[in-house]
Amino acid sequence: MAAEPSVNHKLMVSREGLEVMAEAVKALTLREERFQRLSDVITTALETVEPESAALPEGFGEDPPLGGPIPINLRLTKRLNKELDMFRASLCERGISHCGVRETVIYCAMQIATE
Repeated sequence: MAAEPSVNHKLMVSREGLEVMAEAVKALTLREERFQRLSDVITTALETVEPESAALPEGFGEDPPLGGPIPINLRLTKRLNKELDMFRASLCERGISHCGVRETVIYCAMQIATE
């Protein structure tokens, strides 16, 4: 069986961004009682969060300090990457000053970490 085509993202994040992602992986792992990955966090957020109605975390739209020196390599299937891109576009429409893949991933992680 051939592997599904994937897209790789290299995200440069701050310590705060890394902590949010780690907390989301931990929260989802404990909830599911099975080890989860960052891509699982994204999948869960895309299935459960409506970007138009979800509250933005405090300060998220105010040029959040999410960029930093810590590299995260994120591999997504093309299907999941397309869904993430549509979600990102929805967040951009809400007036967030800059909403790239990194910001969208951290937004998804924030939603899962605070459930």
